[in-house]
Amino acid sequence: MTSLTESEILRHLSNLIENAESSISEDQLRNVTQKIMHSLVEKYKSNQTGTSKMPSAPNTSKYVSTQYGDISYKQNVSTSGGTYGFDRFYPDFLKIGSSVTSDVRSQLKQEFETEWEKLTGIALTGKAVVTSDGSKFYFSNVSGTAWGGFGFYQSR
Repeated sequence: MTSLTESEILRHLSNLIENAESSISEDQLRNVTQKIMHSLVEKYKSNQTGTSKMPSAPNTSKYVSTQYGDISYKQNVSTSGGTYGFDRFYPDFLKIGSSVTSDVRSQLKQEFETEWEKLTGIALTGKAVVTSDGSKFYFSNVSGTAWGGFGFYQSR
């Protein structure tokens, strides 16, 4: 009999947890996500700001970039940053304009994670949420000069 080191045991347990299927279906994952996102949009609508323009380079007013101030639920959002240069596809996404203050963006994400765990029993720890049909969804942040947000993207 061979004995495993503590780090080997922890690595093995981590692999088991990451690859274990949860009892949540893809439809349930999307329904819970949508419910939470819609409630956050409603709760934080007073924190929305207007659209503004700002210089996109130092000491210039010729080149400007737009900053949005909305907080909105969007479906079927694609962003860059996926594996091998492919886009990431978010079936459900909470879009947050870059002119919304950073403390509000942090509160939105924290409230989403807390409510998600309360409703599903699944903590968002950076590992994949594996649905009952074997699909893998990853919770992720997106940030940019005009807007950012968060949601689950599906590994394809």
